[in-house]
Amino acid sequence: GNAADDGLQQLSQLLLGVHRRFYAGSLGEWSLDEPSRRPPDVRDLLNEMRGKVLSGCNIALTGVVAEHTEDSLVHQPLCTLVRMYGGEVTASVTEATHLVARQKPGWKQSSKIRRAAQRVQVEAAFYAVWDNWLLDTLCMWRRQGEAGYAVPVSQLEEESSAAAHAVSAPTPADPVIARMTSAPPAQGDRLTDVLGLMSKPLPVPAKAEEAVAVTAPVLVRKRPREAAPAPSRPTTSGDGASGARTGARLSVAEYLRNRVAS
Repeated sequence: GNAADDGLQQLSQLLLGVHRRFYAGSLGEWSLDEPSRRPPDVRDLLNEMRGKVLSGCNIALTGVVAEHTEDSLVHQPLCTLVRMYGGEVTASVTEATHLVARQKPGWKQSSKIRRAAQRVQVEAAFYAVWDNWLLDTLCMWRRQGEAGYAVPVSQLEEESSAAAHAVSAPTPADPVIARMTSAPPAQGDRLTDVLGLMSKPLPVPAKAEEAVAVTAPVLVRKRPREAAPAPSRPTTSGDGASGARTGARLSVAEYLRNRVAS
């Protein structure tokens, strides 16, 4: 078996303690006829031993059970078990003596963890521990030392300091703004610089440029049309009728007839 598994040894120690208490109580005077002087009962011994384990502990939980309030804690099985061991459960870290946390993603951002980290720095009687502390305490019927289960709140303080330093660090200024604030500008230079920052042309995507180039209308100036030369009219040396039509436009038939006659 596993050498680290000491469950049987722990159980044997508990049984021996019950045995000693039982017979120590039986040495006193008791009577079966009088209820006030009845013999010892193992159930009473177990309740007495168990009820002292978390005596004086007021426990707040974060990440261990679902979102809860003071009223809903009454119905949580784990909280019922804590009360059986003599402890109390609260939803307020301010009123608690212990904050029991479960380590899971985002645990550092828990508001209860942050509040517990503040209390640990100034209150020696307050503890922020992992949930294994509560489990081992319940299993062994003996309150475990908180130091071995402590939440590393020092890491939270270091991270908070680093974050505060990063926020307070000055951001490098833009060269133009730095030049404007480092020395008084000449007359009109500051306004020119500011306007220059505000009037930078926006970049035009390449596809948009192509679309503009394709869709933009191209205006082509046409050359004026030259007047066509008038067709030359043939001259004939025929009769007067033909001569009378010399200055007039001839039909095709008259033109052919004149050509044959000539």
